Amino acid sequence: KIYVCLQDTTPEAMEDYYRYLADANFPEGTDAGVAAAGFLPLYPGDYVLMRDIHGDGRPENDSMQLWVMAESLIPGEYQKAMDDAREAALGPREDRTPDKPTLVDGVYQGGTLWERHRRAVHVSTSERCYTLVQSYQAPRNLAAMPLAIACLEAGCDKICHALKVQAEVTNLPRVGYEGNYAFPTAQFNISSTKLADALALPQLKIDLGGFGGKHIDDNDSAGGVTCMITYSDLDESDHPGYFMVGDLGVAIAMMDGSALQTFAALPGGRFLYMPPEYIDPHFDDAPIISNIASWITSGAYLTSPAAFLQHYYQTMCQLMYHLARQVPDKAKMRVDFKKLAECFSMVDDSGATIQPDFWELHPGSTARSSTLGCTRKEAAVAWDEHKLRQGRFIPHV
Repeated sequence: KIYVCLQDTTPEAMEDYYRYLADANFPEGTDAGVAAAGFLPLYPGDYVLMRDIHGDGRPENDSMQLWVMAESLIPGEYQKAMDDAREAALGPREDRTPDKPTLVDGVYQGGTLWERHRRAVHVSTSERCYTLVQSYQAPRNLAAMPLAIACLEAGCDKICHALKVQAEVTNLPRVGYEGNYAFPTAQFNISSTKLADALALPQLKIDLGGFGGKHIDDNDSAGGVTCMITYSDLDESDHPGYFMVGDLGVAIAMMDGSALQTFAALPGGRFLYMPPEYIDPHFDDAPIISNIASWITSGAYLTSPAAFLQHYYQTMCQLMYHLARQVPDKAKMRVDFKKLAECFSMVDDSGATIQPDFWELHPGSTARSSTLGCTRKEAAVAWDEHKLRQGRFIPHV
């Protein structure tokens, strides 16, 4: 089904709506609870579009805000990959317990297989939420990333195009696999099933912290999309529950079966220091050790060799452009980014030597992209316009 919802997008109305949502209680995650609260239940294949009551009413100007992926649109290989990922993460049923693993005589016991690994480090505010991005927890070939892109591309072509252009001009790392242009980070949340009663929310919050209840994703871009993949291993007697989206007043029926890089950018008046290790030949072969995950050290584990090298080169373009702009204008310092691409190479998993492709939309470029059909400046304007179109239906954005 396709639902078109009318919304008053005036600042006053959106402020009122924001205050209402802040105080509103979410319904119990049961069929009866959703019906009693007046939430619209959504099922696979449903789409929700928003229409401004002050707009022209033309369908092409509606904004797609949410859609539920139909299982028939998920390629078979992605389903198999998710099956394998779930089995690897949860481990055998007989070895699991409802709570997080505990350390007994130096060995983690209980919980899930994933959580018993020493590298399963939870986020600071949530005991069973694990960030999968620029960290040792995140390998390349993540099963969720190609599935997330498939879900995204089952939605709105305009959103996909906007995200592709933005990823290209900002040099977004292709985390998980090289086709990932939209999701630079992922989070893995684990919780045991709860009884549908008054204790469900506090019990979920023990596992998931703020993510276990009503919350606002304050730091998400209005132009981006969050893809939530729920793939639980439930007993026959368990109800899969609902995922509530308060902004839209909908409850998505769950079916059984959204980072900053420590590279070298220097905004805000900070300096790029040249320490002795960079200058003195005695340090040329000295190992470089850091306890902070960065794209250079961890990126090869996050994506394919080609995508890693491409991002490395494009980051060098960004850094070189930033440094070159600091040279006095009269010197007319220029960097040939096309030739710079020829300066980098690496050996991939097959033993072949690969090089990056020239970045047409590098910083300072005025050329029109041969694949995206826009210039760098046009891409920036298009992204701002896209965020405005999407964000005006989000309260208090």
